[in-house]
Amino acid sequence: IRILLDNKENTAKISPILILPEFQNQGLAQKSLIQIEKKFPDIKTWVLDTIKQEKKLVHLYLKAGYQIIDGKESRIQDGMNIIYFYKKV
Repeated sequence: IRILLDNKENTAKISPILILPEFQNQGLAQKSLIQIEKKFPDIKTWVLDTIKQEKKLVHLYLKAGYQIIDGKESRIQDGMNIIYFYKKV
């Protein structure tokens, strides 16, 4: 996990979070998100982005309490768009 802190604004960006394939589907990403929120209690807003077409990742972030930022989407190429999320804690 890479975390970019902006202490002045009390925000942090997660970019990226990676789980090796042999450890995926075990809840490790969700547990990691919970742990980093606990590790940085002064951070009030978390942001991240992912590929819109990666349904498992979109599901993970929504399940973890992140919300999609409406109207903010970037096209990478045909069939690949980046969507943005935030979470207030």
